[in-house]
Amino acid sequence: MNDFRFYVYHLTDGPETVYVGKGTGRRLKSQLARTGLFGEILKRFKSERDAYAHERRLIKNLAPRLNKIAGGGGPVVRRRVQRKPKWQRDIESVGTRIYAARELLKLDLRGFVNPEQLAAIKCVASTI
Repeated sequence: MNDFRFYVYHLTDGPETVYVGKGTGRRLKSQLARTGLFGEILKRFKSERDAYAHERRLIKNLAPRLNKIAGGGGPVVRRRVQRKPKWQRDIESVGTRIYAARELLKLDLRGFVNPEQLAAIKCVASTI
């Protein structure tokens, strides 16, 4: 039975099918507990693509009232997004001037910057 890991199920309220969905594992059981409706697995599939196609056909033919999308959700293609480095996220959140001032304050600027400039840097760094 492991080969047929994907399935299409429906939830009913009396004779009416109110929801059609695709699931694996305990999806149907959790839906039953959450909604209090009756439900059953209609058909099992080896591939997720076939299960989505069957789900779309059933939604189109039965038009259940609880399905938000008329044609089924379909597969979601997830791209891996490269996370920006911390310094870049910091610049975007506070702006380049404030970020630069904060970075300058981390350095020992005594002897390189006069006291008035140091005060100005501290003022810019604390503007959030």
